[in-house]
Amino acid sequence: FGGAFSTNALSVGTHIIKAEVTDSALATGSDSITVTITATSSGTGPYEQESDGTVSIEAEHADVNVLVNGGLWGLIAPAGASGGQAMEASINGSPRLEYFVNFSQTGTYYVWIRSWGSTAQSDSAFFGFDGNWLANTVVMSPRNSWQWEGPFTINVGIAGVHTLGITRRESLARVDKIFIGTSPGATPTGTGPAESGRGGG
Repeated sequence: FGGAFSTNALSVGTHIIKAEVTDSALATGSDSITVTITATSSGTGPYEQESDGTVSIEAEHADVNVLVNGGLWGLIAPAGASGGQAMEASINGSPRLEYFVNFSQTGTYYVWIRSWGSTAQSDSAFFGFDGNWLANTVVMSPRNSWQWEGPFTINVGIAGVHTLGITRRESLARVDKIFIGTSPGATPTGTGPAESGRGGG
């Protein structure tokens, strides 16, 4: 009674911690908890471009989860997700995930979204930029597997902080990661590059 356990050795991902006990009468019992460890990026400000101009963002690290018409995106921990977590669209409403990115370089960029659709009623979302939230439809195909969809083109005319948005189009559609590249042929593979850092220390 009163035992404790601690560790700082868990890797990024989902882990099950199970405890088993035996009392003086040799009666046994057990219980378990599921713990999900996510990667963190330094700072609390907007995402910063890498030296090659690219940006990689975990979908679950949105700066804002905007409540629209009663819905919010939900955090889930599906198999195969980068960092062990992803975001799932609500049943109702039109919620929007917003990500702030500090573009130090102007120009044309190309965006891919790692996503998953299970059925014909849950395999799309909207992707937008700087307020034009419904500009692009992300169609998740083939279904029932993680896919990099894109590229979607964005134009950065003024250096500084800009906002990417992913808006619910169909319920239960999933998004896992966003990658911003400088070439239309830069399609990511697997879970994509490691998440970019944030400004703000």
